[in-house]
Amino acid sequence: MPYIFEEDDSAPGEIGYDLRIPEDWEHLDLSPEGLRQRQAEILRQMSGADPERIRILNNTFNDWFTSQHTAEQVGLINAAGAFHRYEDGIFMATVSVFRFEQEPGTRFDPMEMIRLMHPPERMAEADDHLETGVIDIEGLGLCTRAQGIVTHQHDEITVRAVVAHTFAKVTGTRYWLMISCNSPVSAEADAVLDLFDAITGTLRIWSR
Repeated sequence: MPYIFEEDDSAPGEIGYDLRIPEDWEHLDLSPEGLRQRQAEILRQMSGADPERIRILNNTFNDWFTSQHTAEQVGLINAAGAFHRYEDGIFMATVSVFRFEQEPGTRFDPMEMIRLMHPPERMAEADDHLETGVIDIEGLGLCTRAQGIVTHQHDEITVRAVVAHTFAKVTGTRYWLMISCNSPVSAEADAVLDLFDAITGTLRIWSR
């Protein structure tokens, strides 16, 4: 998932990032038409599947439709996902990359961003939980991370999801990156979080 930042007068040359995703994942066309087409394709593949799994799938896509405009406004620049059906179930997950610009004279606070995304009062009501701390990513140093299980609500449908949000400062620029991973497969939370950690650990920021 490569990306080159827009020109930044504070940093000569090009600065960008790379994030490796598993080979069987695909980059997502986040346009409404692209999402609807992908949803229809997956539903065809899931013909005869457990209605509960189909409900979760539809709810996940509906979340994307309703949040897409807002996501682009706040800096969504790239996304990829996996949709795999197995005999004993289905695996779904996405990884999205957001770019935040730190205005001159201001301080970007990852913890405040986490509180905005997952208000503590809502988490308490839903019995959600997030662990916050720092991780050391090769070449980047210490990065803020929040991970755990949260509730996604769409109309009257509720889905428990595994999430992991990791923040990295793009040294030499005014930008921050957030790698946001999400999966409705909450019954396998530990394994899903291990996968998210492996993906996020491939993040590299480069300049030339």
